[in-house]
Amino acid sequence: MAGATVGAAPAGPALRRAKCEGKIEMRYLFLALLLCLQNALGQTAAAVFTATDSLVVRQILDLNGKQAVPVDSAISLTAERRFAILRLTNLDIHRLPPEIGQLRFNNLEARKNNLTELPLEVNAILPLRNLLLDSNRFEHFPGKFDQVNEIYMFSLQYNRLKAVTAEDMRRAAIKSLVVLRLDYNQIDSITPELARFPISSLYVSHNRLASLPLELVGTKPLNVNFDYNRLCAIPDTLAAWISKYSLNKNWKSTQDCSTSTPRRSGALGAPPSLLRMTSCYNSLGIHLVRQVGQPLQHCR
Repeated sequence: MAGATVGAAPAGPALRRAKCEGKIEMRYLFLALLLCLQNALGQTAAAVFTATDSLVVRQILDLNGKQAVPVDSAISLTAERRFAILRLTNLDIHRLPPEIGQLRFNNLEARKNNLTELPLEVNAILPLRNLLLDSNRFEHFPGKFDQVNEIYMFSLQYNRLKAVTAEDMRRAAIKSLVVLRLDYNQIDSITPELARFPISSLYVSHNRLASLPLELVGTKPLNVNFDYNRLCAIPDTLAAWISKYSLNKNWKSTQDCSTSTPRRSGALGAPPSLLRMTSCYNSLGIHLVRQVGQPLQHCR
């Protein structure tokens, strides 16, 4: 390239144009393809952390009564001072202000707090890839993510979710989801809508699931975990699907089947146990010998 310093790459918009148009040296071709692909997908690297970013992080901390917590302890930067992680774990955070949408980072770590919702402005954090929101108070999928091209990991372990509904998924408007962690909630149903995501890892252990949507059978994850639910009477196709992809091949042995099948109620009552029936029959024989005709009240 004429006028370019040997060993140095052009910079700025001119570089992007040159690379996309093929007007650069071969050694920059791979980087050019990456830049073009990122532009096409709307993916950008996290921005360099600025003084303005510091003020926003300070505002988040102060809003939650954490004036004594330094900004530096709540962020992680790369060697190039790019904003990698907003770390708010175990700080008793109860609210994230709309100003969080002004930040540009990749990972939100807000475990062990008192969050019940995310502001819609989280949708503006375009490089956002991972949301780790374990041990909060979420009852539904939080936030909206129709502008985020792909969420790699969405972790909502140890929250208060009771179901994964179609309304939840429509509200969240997630385009693509790779890893979903919903362990240790109170989930008793999952919408078939979840099957439309090419999820590679799905973790829903320690919940209350007694059934699953048949649509999941058409998906091919890398692994799933449905340990410690109530999946005792599901179709064979679903059981085979779980066995094929489960991290624990003995997942069936972890299921709680004590309440998976409703007991009969009313006049008929529950089926008597073998021990109870044997006891009644023995009593019946004794009464027939000794006191024929006396009601056997205790065998009812």
